[in-house]
Amino acid sequence: MNGEGIQILAVTVLARMEPLRVTKLRLSGLRRVTDEMMELLGKTAPDLEVLDFSYALDLYNSVVAAFVSCTEDNRNAAQILCVQLNAREAGRDSADQSRYWRRVTRLRQFSLSSCIMLTDHVCSS
Repeated sequence: MNGEGIQILAVTVLARMEPLRVTKLRLSGLRRVTDEMMELLGKTAPDLEVLDFSYALDLYNSVVAAFVSCTEDNRNAAQILCVQLNAREAGRDSADQSRYWRRVTRLRQFSLSSCIMLTDHVCSS
């Protein structure tokens, strides 16, 4: 399986308008992980507590940010909890006056071991 398979799963679950009922997802070494796939996974798996992406060599900072992204539609939906952050809290330039929205997850463990493309900035997501 690759990122496209996870995306198809998430789209299917989203079409049924039901959450993906998983608490642990171990995707070590997953290939073809995209921002869109991670955004869909974040929307469809709200009960996710353990997420393992170790050794996913093509994992970028934007992919992790997409997982916690929160749009206008999400903020208005009752089932998704989002928080508003200032620029410093969101890991951006503290002189920036913009506000950023992030989805609150239930993750207890998020493994990113040996993801060589990630930088320290991913921690702010």
